[in-house]
Amino acid sequence: MKDYKKHELLVEKLCRDAGHEVDTQVPYWSDYKGKDSFMDIVLYNNLAIECKFQKGTGTADEKFPYVMQECFKNWGGGIIV
Repeated sequence: MKDYKKHELLVEKLCRDAGHEVDTQVPYWSDYKGKDSFMDIVLYNNLAIECKFQKGTGTADEKFPYVMQECFKNWGGGIIV
C-alpha cells in the first residue's frame, strides 16, 4: 500500500474514532484543475479534509491555496493534513 493511502486511512480512522461520520473520495468539480476531482474525506458537518503526503521534493505545498479555495467553495471550510 502506498504511503499516501496509509496517511488517508489513518486520518479517516482518527475521524471515525472521534465519533465523526465520514464520506471518502467525494466527487466535486475542481475549478483549479478544470475537471472532476475527489476530496479525500468530508465529515458530515461539511468539513473537507485533504490529505497530502510528500516523501521527497515536489509541489504539494504550492497546491495548498488552491485546495483551500476548493474546500471553502464546495463545503464551506476545510483543512489539509
